[in-house]
Amino acid sequence: MIYNQGNPPTGTGTIAIEGGVISQVPPLELAATNALLQSADFTTTWAAGGGGTVTPNTTASPRGVVEADTLNDAVGTLAEFTQAVVIANDAVTRTFSVYLLASTSAQSRVGVRLTGGVAKDASIEVNPASGAVISSSADVAASSVEALSIGGASWIRVAVAVANNGSGNVTATPYIQPASLSAATQGNVIAWGAQLEVGSPSSLAQPTPTSQIPTLTAQVTRAAGAIPTWLRAANYTIQVFTATGANTYTAPANLKFARVTIIGGGGAGGGAAITGAGTVSNGGGGGAGATAIRILTAAQIGVSQTATVGAGGTGVAGAAGNAGGTSSFGALLSATGGLGGSMAGPAANATSLGGAGGTPASGDVNYQGGDGFAGNGAAAAGNILSGSGGASSAGGGARNVQHNNNGNAGSAKGSGGSGAANDVNQAGALTGGAGAAGIAFVEEFY
Repeated sequence: MIYNQGNPPTGTGTIAIEGGVISQVPPLELAATNALLQSADFTTTWAAGGGGTVTPNTTASPRGVVEADTLNDAVGTLAEFTQAVVIANDAVTRTFSVYLLASTSAQSRVGVRLTGGVAKDASIEVNPASGAVISSSADVAASSVEALSIGGASWIRVAVAVANNGSGNVTATPYIQPASLSAATQGNVIAWGAQLEVGSPSSLAQPTPTSQIPTLTAQVTRAAGAIPTWLRAANYTIQVFTATGANTYTAPANLKFARVTIIGGGGAGGGAAITGAGTVSNGGGGGAGATAIRILTAAQIGVSQTATVGAGGTGVAGAAGNAGGTSSFGALLSATGGLGGSMAGPAANATSLGGAGGTPASGDVNYQGGDGFAGNGAAAAGNILSGSGGASSAGGGARNVQHNNNGNAGSAKGSGGSGAANDVNQAGALTGGAGAAGIAFVEEFY
């Protein structure tokens, strides 16, 4: 997901995979304060200068409520809309941000002035339709323009950061000029969700803008927590592939980048042989499939890729287990499956080896699959245990067995199956548990 329009997350926004169940964990962000007294209603608290007028509640805002206002420059006098707030005389960077939707103007300016000491005026001019930055003033510490397709409307969120200088500036005045091409230009733009907060689009410690903080008459501080659902849904989708074999991933038209995660199939546990007097047999656990995670740009992905999901290895009666299949995302990254567990016996003392875990390749983050565990047994002692399956990044492997049982199948994606176990004088060979199939999923960021 886009964490707050392209900024880094402060918590997890990954997909939790436990026991093969996939669930989305909402992304978290830091606490933040909107210093503006009114964030959305430009008819109050905001001052209209240069002959500007406001047409209230003309359009549905990004959160789906008809509350966005149209800011008009109908006379071509470089109209602007401002709101002055008190700030500390400090050396802190602050970001002013606002959502804009194109109307008739082809060029709008968004900025913030600091006054009271050595003044600063940071602003950028943008095309509200395309989001293209046309110009930027010298006092801009950082800026960002993020495109958002919400409810069929193409909004942009414009953010401009300015660094105070400790010279006595104690007033910050954010402003919006609907038609900034020249003093004679007329036009209008739709605006919503204005915000002034501490931080910068270029900061990792305090990334801005954060998700929208509504204000009505006073500053509002939002506690750290989940980004609103409407914002997450607008910027983040996921495609999950669980069918083994080749699947076709088709990239969305407006994709910016994606985080691809693949897990190889788990290996099967080893079987157990027919035993006679004084002999036992057991199987080691299957190894787990590897995991590879990689961030890919839209250009790297192209129109489509083949998302291959590795199958889980199958158990064989009275023989070693089969390996799990390889998962891959085109030729861009891969994760091999875990190897099958071996079989030991029939013998008075039988120790079977677990299968090795799979190997990842080409990921930004690579996790080796967990090795399967060894099985052990001694006829004289009357104890016989198979090996447990290896753990994948999605969860633990299958539980081991004892005393004349087939192995258990792996359940967490890519985990290994456990081996089988036969006591003395058993007339039938037993089968190791199957490994769990892998998975591939693509988190899409817009």
